[in-house]
Amino acid sequence: MLLPPMTDYHEHIKTYRRPALPETFNFAEVIDGYAQDSDRMALIWTNSEGEERRFTYKQISEESQRIANTLKAQGVTRGDRVIVMLPRIPEWQMTMLAIFRLGAVAIPCITMLQQKYLEYRINLVTPKAVVTVRGETEKFSGLLGDDVARFSVGYGDGTPAEGWQDFAAEVAQA
Repeated sequence: MLLPPMTDYHEHIKTYRRPALPETFNFAEVIDGYAQDSDRMALIWTNSEGEERRFTYKQISEESQRIANTLKAQGVTRGDRVIVMLPRIPEWQMTMLAIFRLGAVAIPCITMLQQKYLEYRINLVTPKAVVTVRGETEKFSGLLGDDVARFSVGYGDGTPAEGWQDFAAEVAQA
C-alpha cells in the first residue's frame, strides 16, 4: 500500500492514523507497488570515475525477480541462507530484494572481511548460495561445499571467477 504524498506536515501529524498492519509483509511488494509507475526513479549510482547508472523502481523490480529466479533455479528456497558480499553497487540492492522475494535469509557481508571471518559465518549459517565480485572469490577458497551455488558478479571487465557462475549471464537467462 502506497501512502499519498504529504502536502502539509502540521495537518498530516494531526490527522495521521497508522494503517492496519498486514498479516504478512515482504519488502519486495513495496518496491513492486512503486514499480506501477514505470518512470519513477529509484536509484542513481555513481562511482569515483564518474560512471553513472540509473534505475527505476520497475527496473529494480524486474531485475530482482530475475535474480530470484536464478537463485531458485539453484535450489534456494524459503529459509535458506545466501551470503551477499558485494561492494556498493546496484547488484547489492537487487540481490537483497531477490532474497526477500524468495523468503530466504540474506547474510550481508562487507568486502573487507578476511577469510577467517567468512569461515566463521559459513560454518554458522551453512549458506545455500554466495554472491560476490570476482576479486573476492578467493576468500571463499576451501570454505564452501560442492552444493553451494557460487555467483561471481563481473565487476570490472565482466569476467567471472573460475569455478563460479557468471551472475549477469545467469540472471539474463532467468
